[in-house]
Order: sequence, then structure tokens, then C-alpha cells
Amino acid sequence: MNVVKNKKSELRAELKAARQKLTDAQRIQKNQLILRNLFKLAPVQDCKSVFCFISTVNEVDTHAIINHFLESKKHLTVPRISAEKNMQAIVFQSWAEMEKGQLGILSPKHSEPIASKTDITLTPGLAFSAAGARLGYGRGYYDRWFVENDGGLKIALAYEIQILEEIPVDEHDVIIDIIVTEDRVINTAQ
Repeated sequence: MNVVKNKKSELRAELKAARQKLTDAQRIQKNQLILRNLFKLAPVQDCKSVFCFISTVNEVDTHAIINHFLESKKHLTVPRISAEKNMQAIVFQSWAEMEKGQLGILSPKHSEPIASKTDITLTPGLAFSAAGARLGYGRGYYDRWFVENDGGLKIALAYEIQILEEIPVDEHDVIIDIIVTEDRVINTAQ
């Protein structure tokens, strides 16, 4: 158990450093390609509801993705970390209602959490394998959320540098269905 935990800690540090090395120009270009690859996917085009993370510094930028879903009249929810340290789905209505919440991540100020099924969930992470293993930030929010909620199709957004051949996993780690990078779409079921 400690071996897996230690390996995950090492990988987290390596991947954070690798993402930080991307220049602003590289990040903008890669984000545009990821956005294009994401919106080509039939499940994304056909979905009615989306649970989408709000990106922070060095993550794949989801602000344009969120704006697209708003314009497309999708039922859009975003995460908020509660005082009890649980992740909740909150209806997203506008950027004006956002404030920095737990961990400095933007989240809606006043909306109540909802418990509903969503067609797709766009999830962040530090690293992914082609088999769908996900290395998150170490707090387990998404792994617990997927166990407690019907998040539908689990889609990760990542830069190609975040795709590793192998990632150590624990029994509680949730497998991702599709990974979208600037270079490709990886269907982990294949």
C-alpha cells in the first residue's frame, strides 16, 4: 500500500512540473486542439447534461468548454467542495455567480447541490494511462463522487504529456472511459 502511495506522490510532483513547463502559447494551442477533439465526440454532441470541472492554473482550460455547453443549452453542473470535504454537483448559470471556494477553485456561490444523473462527466487529473487509470490530486473527490453518483460517461481532458504507459492504482480508483488530448482520443474500452 505504501509503495503505491509513494509512487503516486512521486508521479504527482513530476506531472505538475511537466505541466508548468508548457508555455502560454503551447497551452493555448493544445487547449484549442483538445476542445476540437472533445466536440467531435458523438456522446458529447448528443448529451443533454454535463458535469464539468472548472480548470485552474496549468490544467486543460475548461472555460471555453463551459461557455459552449451554456450556449448549447445543456444542463450544466460543476463541482463544489462542501465544508464536510465532499464534492457536490452545483448548477452552473453564469461566471458572475462564481467565487473561489475550497482549494481556491471557482465554484457557484449560492446554488444548492443537486442529486441527478448526468450524461457525461469531464474530469481533471495529473496523469492517465491508455487503459483508463487516473492519477488525481490525492484527495479522492472524483473517485468518491463516481461511486456515489451516476456520472455517465467519464471523459478526462489532458495534455499528451500527461499520458503514461502505466499508473499505480488502488482498489478505490475509478477507471476513465475516454481520454481527450491535443493529439488523440483514447477509448479505454478498446
